[in-house]
Amino acid sequence: MSRTAALVAGLLLAASLPGCGQAGAGRWVAAAEAALQRADAALGRGDLDGARAAMLEIVRAPAPDGVAPADARAIRQDAGYLLAGLELEAGRPAEALAAAEQGLALGRAEEGGADVFEANLHIVRGRALEALGRPGDAAAAYHRALLIQERLLAEALGPDAGGGAP
Repeated sequence: MSRTAALVAGLLLAASLPGCGQAGAGRWVAAAEAALQRADAALGRGDLDGARAAMLEIVRAPAPDGVAPADARAIRQDAGYLLAGLELEAGRPAEALAAAEQGLALGRAEEGGADVFEANLHIVRGRALEALGRPGDAAAAYHRALLIQERLLAEALGPDAGGGAP
């Protein structure tokens, strides 16, 4: 399912990172993957509350000592983004905003500042703020996401990418 593709990528990335190869860390990542599968199954049945409960498992489960804090942050932020989207879909914008802000409170990537996980949270935060009738705050959230995405794109393209006409 497209809304969970980012979490799957995050889980696979975290499982391959140094510090995540230990048994406890592997179990935590496997539990997160299982919760994601339960969320997908619940969504397939039209059970938004079941999907929400599964995503909350990922957000709330304590990461074991073997998981690097940055990896735990990335997985939890991605799950928070998906949870906020589910809350919006269920017509609960205040809960969506809380989920997005909880994810943002986990901090930033250590190297290079904000990452795609933070950008996604700003986007869903903007959607929640729009739904709550706060367009100015929503625009600010979208702008923060845009700035992050522009920086990430510039980093990915490198200094020789140009920017002029072809």
